[in-house]
Amino acid sequence: MTEGENQMAKNIDLGFRMRSVIDFERALLGILRLSWLVYWISAAQRTAPNKRMENVAGRCFIRIPLAIGVFLTVFWRMPLFLPIPALWMQEKIQLSEKPSD
Repeated sequence: MTEGENQMAKNIDLGFRMRSVIDFERALLGILRLSWLVYWISAAQRTAPNKRMENVAGRCFIRIPLAIGVFLTVFWRMPLFLPIPALWMQEKIQLSEKPSD
């Protein structure tokens, strides 16, 4: 095995180890979030009911940002907008021509 192949094998092994660490951290965060949710729901079962109700505007003021946050958390890999090809052009755009002499 040449030196270049040996270095490439080390890089692949390091990449694999880093990927497994990242996957472990994601799984750990998921477990922590799920356990917090279970605790929160079980603690909410032992609370007193509300004495007054909020109006529709008050409920929307809280629930709309909450729904947006949940959506962005769940679908964080999806692009929100369609890509605009003109913004990602690789070639240079010439804005004006030089006057020819």
